[in-house]
Amino acid sequence: VNRADFTLVISTGAGNVGVQGGLTYYDGVVISTLTLEDISGVFGFGESVFYVGMNGNGTLNLQDTSASVGAGLLIGRINGSSQEVLLEHGFAELIGNFPDITENPMTGVYVRGLTDVPIIQDGCALSLNVGGEVEVWFFTGEQTAYGGSLRGFAYGEALCVISARGDVSLSMSKIGEQDEVIWAFDGEGWVAGGAGFDCDPGTWGPNWSGRWWG
Repeated sequence: VNRADFTLVISTGAGNVGVQGGLTYYDGVVISTLTLEDISGVFGFGESVFYVGMNGNGTLNLQDTSASVGAGLLIGRINGSSQEVLLEHGFAELIGNFPDITENPMTGVYVRGLTDVPIIQDGCALSLNVGGEVEVWFFTGEQTAYGGSLRGFAYGEALCVISARGDVSLSMSKIGEQDEVIWAFDGEGWVAGGAGFDCDPGTWGPNWSGRWWG
């Protein structure tokens, strides 16, 4: 094992005795036509916590092409001690949609799916990929948190020197107690382009939005 992260949290406080942990593996795992580039797993069990989850991204290698895929699942009861494990092993964005759960555990489920599919493949002369990502979560207890996000993107190359990418994302979430509900809506769209032989628009992320290479 060359690259891996491991976290273990042992809680001994009153009402919060338990063990939680997570492992993220980066070296790649090949399962038939699927190559997992990174995969993580989390778990927790104790007085006020009981959950299991997995998250991963990889490449599906077909006969004449390949497609990037990703998936995530978290199910069970989490509490304040769960945050360190979830933050370190693929669930950081989900935790950002939660209220303070230090004193109020929540039970629920989170699901994520990602795909990135080639539409046109003619080498660097002309290529086009499109993809999307969907996330849905629902957790409840004395407080509730639920919502979802949707992201679509397209990127490609032309004439071996021109690259471009566009992303659009929308999200909706709700947190709070029954008598104090907070709704949050967010949306973003960006387009970026570049010129050069080493551009790889498939790796461009939101922090590149609005950028242009001359």
